[in-house]
Amino acid sequence: MNIPFKSRNLQEIFTKLEQLLSKQDSYELNDTLQQIRSTYTMMLSYMVKGVDDPNAGQIYMDLVRQCYKTGFRSIRMHHIQSLASDKYVQAYKSIVNGPSLQALLRNLELSCSRLASVKSAPNDRERIQTHDLVESSQVHQSNMTNLFNQVWTSDNWQSEDYETAQELLHSSVLSSYEKSFFVSAVLLSLLETFDEHKLMCLFDGYETGDGEYRMRCAVGIVLALRMYDNCLDLFPKICSRLSLLYDDPHFVDDLYVILMQLQYSKLTDKISDKMQNDIIPTLLKSGKFHRTDYGIEEIDSYLTQNGENPEWHKGAHDDVAQEKIQEMAELQMEGADVQMSTFIHMKNGPFFQQTCNWLLPFSPDHPDIIEIINRLGKENHITKTFMSLLETAPFCNSDRYSFSFMIDRIGSVGQQMVDKNLSSQMSDSEMKEQLKEMKGTTPKSSEHSRYFIYDLYRFFIGYPFHHQFPNPFGKDEPAFTPLSCSMMKPLLDDHEHLLSLGEFFMRKELYTGALQLFYALHPQEREDHDSIWQKIGFCQQQSGDYEGALRSYTTAYSLNPNSRWTLKHLASVSYHEQNYSDAEVYYDMLLSEDEENLSYLKHKADCQIQDNRYADAIPVLYKLNYLDEHSTEVKEDLAYSLLMTSKKEKAKEIYEQLLSDNPESPQYNLNLANIYYLDGDMETAYTLYSTAYSEMEGQDDRKKKFKRMFVDAAKRLKPFGIDIHKFQMMYDAVVIMNPEP
Repeated sequence: MNIPFKSRNLQEIFTKLEQLLSKQDSYELNDTLQQIRSTYTMMLSYMVKGVDDPNAGQIYMDLVRQCYKTGFRSIRMHHIQSLASDKYVQAYKSIVNGPSLQALLRNLELSCSRLASVKSAPNDRERIQTHDLVESSQVHQSNMTNLFNQVWTSDNWQSEDYETAQELLHSSVLSSYEKSFFVSAVLLSLLETFDEHKLMCLFDGYETGDGEYRMRCAVGIVLALRMYDNCLDLFPKICSRLSLLYDDPHFVDDLYVILMQLQYSKLTDKISDKMQNDIIPTLLKSGKFHRTDYGIEEIDSYLTQNGENPEWHKGAHDDVAQEKIQEMAELQMEGADVQMSTFIHMKNGPFFQQTCNWLLPFSPDHPDIIEIINRLGKENHITKTFMSLLETAPFCNSDRYSFSFMIDRIGSVGQQMVDKNLSSQMSDSEMKEQLKEMKGTTPKSSEHSRYFIYDLYRFFIGYPFHHQFPNPFGKDEPAFTPLSCSMMKPLLDDHEHLLSLGEFFMRKELYTGALQLFYALHPQEREDHDSIWQKIGFCQQQSGDYEGALRSYTTAYSLNPNSRWTLKHLASVSYHEQNYSDAEVYYDMLLSEDEENLSYLKHKADCQIQDNRYADAIPVLYKLNYLDEHSTEVKEDLAYSLLMTSKKEKAKEIYEQLLSDNPESPQYNLNLANIYYLDGDMETAYTLYSTAYSEMEGQDDRKKKFKRMFVDAAKRLKPFGIDIHKFQMMYDAVVIMNPEP
């Protein structure tokens, strides 16, 4: 949590810090403030006496830094004293008089060694080994939980705590499982209150670690830098460490990947909505899938078991279903969290009541998992299928635990159904081969960070007590980009990554963020690449800034006059801005290489019609009508243009043809009625207007809709000098003499 001041003026800080300290009774913190104030007063007295202290500036900033640290500690203390029901406070009280971090580390290493010893015991002791394994695993998990709670709720680390943390990260006894869990506790503690040593610990873990816990450190670094961006420049050690890390291209790569993954997680609600309201309903409609208690299942194998023909269930929705399957696969490959909507409702029970378990790496050695496997039976085919899925499925840690508890909860009948469904998709030999491949493949660092971010998102969104925690994924939080954090500004020097992040924002329709990233590119980078100006223009156009888009597309065109994409968008934006003559020029340029393009011809004619150049539009529309003789829209435009050039008879022929093809169309009846009205044939005009009115019967607000059509007709006929009052009388006659049924 952040402190309520951002100033570097000590006098202002003193006032706000006093107000903050008044919220709790802490002699230690008040004494610290008095010492800082006394030191500053002494500095001022020396200064007014003319004593020149070359270290005055450094001492001043050190006092500011001490104030900030005191402020953070004060907020934490207020939390503990005033919110007794919070999970943080409960965890703090459970370990406040417990072992030190050093003692907890020793306990964890001992239990880790004991667990490893039991796992390597001879097979002929299986019954005893199983009992010992459960017991050893329970002790080990208890030590893990105690360590997590101690780190999460700890006050600012002292030097000896930091040294213990370094010892833990370098321990040869502990695996990535324990270290990843420890890093999660450090991160959660940092999100509660700032601690320089804990952030330095994440730097250490990133630089010396590998695999999962290294990437958990990287995610933690990003979140901490964003959260405490307003004060990190006060800590020289952090600034120096970051400066060195930014020289490492792997660190820059990892941070850009994490920023993209974090931003993608902010879209999870949108993706979940798409899964629930679009993709899954479409699959169910296709007849190829059906819903079960455990999700959706492909129906072919299910029917084959009953002797039915799967072809009976194939239908018109098959192609659409295939598209949705492909769409879901592409979302998943890109990194979208498509599993959130499935698993978020499975996170209940005692396991997920504990805060730490939401961020626990998955392990088959967890006591709950060991007991599930024991209940299933180690040599049971269901167990093998279950374990193979946990090895290969693209699930985050939290969802792996959810899936395990679901398998245990559904009972033998449900387990057999799941087993049949999975086995029908993959034979035993294929499953073994895939498991062999998976075990021989080192997961990418991006997979480690992505799954940890999924775990974090589920915690901050789905944990029953999530409202007690600051949510980095909140809607009001700024976008995850280097621009939202001054401590990440060095990332802006990597133009390739910056451009990729901007393109990602653009693909996800986050156009404002994309524009900010494109503009952050070095000016030379923008000036020399028409594609960047195209993207800037596209984002401006999608954001509604058509004037800006016109300027950007014009710049892109000047850099590359051969781009038809740029020409097309210049034409579109010019048309929107009612620069019809300019838009027509661009469409002519496009037509010079594609003279029978229906879209370009139609847009050119639209430009001419909007510019009241109906005579110019007629030959274009005749050509369009020849190329696309079934287009009613072209025929309507042609008839209207003929009418506006006083070629009423030709216009009448087209309107009559349209009406004969669709005699119940209110619009076609009204269009033809307009011509008879101009010819003075009021009787026929009245009949056609009345038909148009009656054809609208059954629609809501019939009079209102007919009124709108009639007003539009008046505008079209105005150039012919009609008497608007008489035309209004025609409307009245239709409405009054054709009462509601």
